[in-house]
This record gives sequence, C-alpha cells and structure tokens, in this order.
Amino acid sequence: MKSKQRFYCDHAATTPIDEIVLSEIARISRGRFANPSSTHQSGQAAKSELEKSRRKMAKFCNAPNANVIFTSGGTESDNLAILGLARGNRENGNHIIISNIEHPAVAESCKYLENDGFEISVLPVDKNGILPPESVKNAIRKNTILISVMAVNNELGTIQPIEEIAKIANGNGILFHTDAVQAFGKIPIDFEKIGFDALSISSHKIYGPKGVGALVLKKNVKIQPLVFGGKQENLIRTGTENLPGIVGFAKAAELMFAHFEFENARLKKIENKFVAKLSEIGAQRTVPTECAYPGIINLLFPGISAEILLQKLDLAGVEASGGSACSSGAIKVSPVVQALGIPDEIAQSAVRFSFGRATKSEDISEIAEIVTEQAIIL
Repeated sequence: MKSKQRFYCDHAATTPIDEIVLSEIARISRGRFANPSSTHQSGQAAKSELEKSRRKMAKFCNAPNANVIFTSGGTESDNLAILGLARGNRENGNHIIISNIEHPAVAESCKYLENDGFEISVLPVDKNGILPPESVKNAIRKNTILISVMAVNNELGTIQPIEEIAKIANGNGILFHTDAVQAFGKIPIDFEKIGFDALSISSHKIYGPKGVGALVLKKNVKIQPLVFGGKQENLIRTGTENLPGIVGFAKAAELMFAHFEFENARLKKIENKFVAKLSEIGAQRTVPTECAYPGIINLLFPGISAEILLQKLDLAGVEASGGSACSSGAIKVSPVVQALGIPDEIAQSAVRFSFGRATKSEDISEIAEIVTEQAIIL
C-alpha cells in the first residue's frame, strides 16, 4: 500500500524543531542580535542570554561545577574531547580505550591520533551490543589517559553501562568521556554522580536547531583547543557564539527534561507494538529490547537488501534509515551491526526505525503494515 501521508521514522538522524524552540530562536534573532563579546548594552544583553543558557545546560546535566563549552554540534564536541583531552594530557600517557561501536566522530579522531603516536585499544562489544566493564578494566595500562564510551548507540539504541565504566576510570585516575548525543534528554545523565570528565551533547537530536552542541567539561581538566583566534568559551572553543542556536538548544533541553519520562513510556508502547507486528514476518531485532532505548529499533530482514527495502518504504511513505545519517551515500553493511557477530549476508538487511514526537500511537499499525507489505513483496 502507498500511504496518503508520510511517516517520519528517522528521529535518531535528526528531529523536527519544536515550535516553542523556533519562537525562542526568532526572539533572539530579532532582539538580541549583538555580539555577546561586545561591551555595549546590546552586547551585554546578548551575553546575559548566553550565560543564562549555559546555566540551564549545566543544570540539566547536573554539572554545576563544570564548564559548558558551546560548539557547532556533536561531531565537533566529540573531536574536541578526544583530540583536546589526548593532547592536553599527553605528559601522563598516550593510550586511549574506546569500544568498536563508537560514532565515527570518536573513532576517526582516535585513528587520527595514531598518526601522532597515540595507542588506541578498540574493545569489542558482546552479542547484545554492550561493552563489558570488565573488559575495560582489563585493557587499562600504565599509560592509559582516556576512556571514551558512548551512552546510547545511534544505530542499535544500546544503553552502555557508563556508570560502572566511569567508576573504573575514576578509580584509576583516567579521564572519562561519553558521547551522550543520543542519550541527552532521553535517559538520566548525571555529570556529578556518574563522574564524567567530558560529555558531548547535541541540539538537533532533541528538537532543537542544527549546528549547535556542547562539550560539558570538568573544571581544571587539561584540554587543548582545536580552534584559535578569540577569547570565547574560556579559550577552549573560540569564535563568535551562535546565540540563537544556543538559546534554542537550551529551550529544547528544557522541554525534553519536562516530559522525557512520559515520552519514554509512550515510546515503549509503540516499540512493543511495532516489534511484535514485524516479528510476524520474520524480522529480528539486532539487540534485545531490554538493552536498548525504546526510540531506536534496529531490525534485521533476512534475505532482503536494506537498500532496496528503504527505497520501497520511502516510495510507500515511510522514512527510515540504514544506520548512521553521518554515513550518507551508498548503503553498505554497517560495522556497528557487524560488531555484534552477525554474518554480512544478514547484517546487510539491517534497517533502523527511530521514533519520536512525530510518531503517533494511532499511526504505528499503519507504519507496521506498510513495512510488512514492502518486505513481503521483496
């Protein structure tokens, strides 16, 4: 069947901007256009909005004693964390530990550091997409300076045991960074309690504008900046701040944290209904439901090409993804799905459905019906 309407099932790639957030962006763009670094009254009014947003973001992360460094998004935040922390603390060692399902913003930064003499240990996740804390503990060396493990995987939805891994890192005097781009506003993230040294977050994953993110950084942690030429953001990320985007980001976070428990419960019901329906035609979840955030559902359709299925679904009105939107272009077998030990001939059938506010409970039966029909045709 071809639906008369379109169903957006790719919230892990990006989310539509909330109307309230749009109003905030417009307010700042019209009334607070001055440069926050200017000393005149208009500049200081803009500065006030900037610092108010910074305090909000610190509050939502429970990071009252940390620096909130605004960036252009999750990728820059990850790059700044990995490259900046590694270079800033090289006197203490040159070994870094990550998992084999990290976002390319982390994985590629680590590869780049190998050219600069750093040693990278890439640890395998188990068949459920979870990095065992014990394997992290066993990988630590005398020269280990940084551990980076993402909180929620963008393709699988797996929730990592970051609290346990943080204890291991803290107990060994090792810096701990988490890519929380898919987790922020969706699961509890407590900077102080968990013991992060650095945390990457992004706006456009939580119904805020694109092109803005933040690195929440523990005070007094040594970090080398990537951008030079100004005095903004404590000299850690220089350049004139994207004030409308930052204020929009803070408003989006405020709305997320006001409703995330209700939204998670709603998404859980949607997830259960959707997975149950698709299992009737042999679709299999790549990771167990209990291991994943309910808004991200990665399904295997054995014997079917994900690339062809996604094209059919798009024509029929359902917009989904083959994996990370940051790997756009020709769809290929996902290294993240391969990391689970799934054979390539099955892994190439993986399709990610990521649900959010645009996904209505009353529409899920029709979405599942469209997916079922298109999969059966193939």
